[in-house]
Amino acid sequence: MFRTFELLHNRPEKRSQKRKRESASPREQELPTPKRLRLEGPGNKRWTQSLVYPLRGEKPATVQFEDLGRLDEGAWLNDNLIWFYLRYLQDHLEKSRPDDAKSIYLFDTYFYERLTKNAKEGRGINYEAVHRWVKVDLFKFNYVIVPINEDNAHWYVAIICNLPAVGEKADLGNTDADTTSCRPTIVTLDSKGLPHNDTTQRLKEYLILEAKEKHSLCFETPDITAVTAKGIPQQGTDNSDCGVYLLLYVKEIFQNPWDLVNRLVRGNLGEE
Repeated sequence: MFRTFELLHNRPEKRSQKRKRESASPREQELPTPKRLRLEGPGNKRWTQSLVYPLRGEKPATVQFEDLGRLDEGAWLNDNLIWFYLRYLQDHLEKSRPDDAKSIYLFDTYFYERLTKNAKEGRGINYEAVHRWVKVDLFKFNYVIVPINEDNAHWYVAIICNLPAVGEKADLGNTDADTTSCRPTIVTLDSKGLPHNDTTQRLKEYLILEAKEKHSLCFETPDITAVTAKGIPQQGTDNSDCGVYLLLYVKEIFQNPWDLVNRLVRGNLGEE
C-alpha cells in the first residue's frame, strides 16, 4: 500500500532552503546546495502563452511560466501546479477507467477557501458563495475530493465518502463500528498527521445545506462520521513538501478508491 511514497518516505532528510540547522554535522555541511531551476537562459525560452490542460473538458488547469519556480527544492506548490496534476490524474482516470471516474467528484483548489471566506453569522461557512459551484448531484458520487490550502501555509485533502447513502435513506443513525464504512464519512489526509475537526465540521454544514437546498434531504451532523487518516506516509522536517504529499494521496485514491478509503476509515491501512 502507498508504494508511490517509497522514495519520498525513505529518502534522506533534506535541509531547508529557508533556514540552516545550528548543529549540522561536518558531512551535512559538505552537502551541495540543491540546484535551482533555470527559468531563462540557453535552451529555456519564456512561454508566450499559458499552458492549459486538458485542452478539452471542464475546469482546465492553467500554468504560467512563473509557476515553474515553485518546483524548486524547498518551494511550496501553488494552486496552479496542484490543480494541474489533479486534473492530469482525473483525465487519465477518465480515459483508462471511465466507470471508476464516474464515482469520483473533484473540487478545485479554490472551493474550500470560497466556502469559508466571509462566513455568515451563526455559521462556519458561506454557503451562498458556493451554492452554484456544483452543477451535478454530489450525492450520486461515492467519493468527493476536497483539496485544502490552510492559511496559505499548508496543503492537505479531505475525502467525502458514501454520499449516496444519504439519498438512499440509509440507517444513518446506526453508529455501530461495523457499519461505519457504509455511512457518509469525511476522511482527512494530512502529511503532518494533524486532525482537522473544524474543517470536517464546515464540510458537514455544507453537505447538510446542499442536501436540503437542492434535494430536500434532511440529516444532521452526527449522521456523518469524521476520521483522521492514520498510518499514511508523513513528510519530514521540510514544511514545503505538503503539496507533494497531497498529490500522491489523491493519486493512490484514484488507483483503488474503494479498497483504500475503506481501509482508511477502518484504521487498518497498515494491514496487507
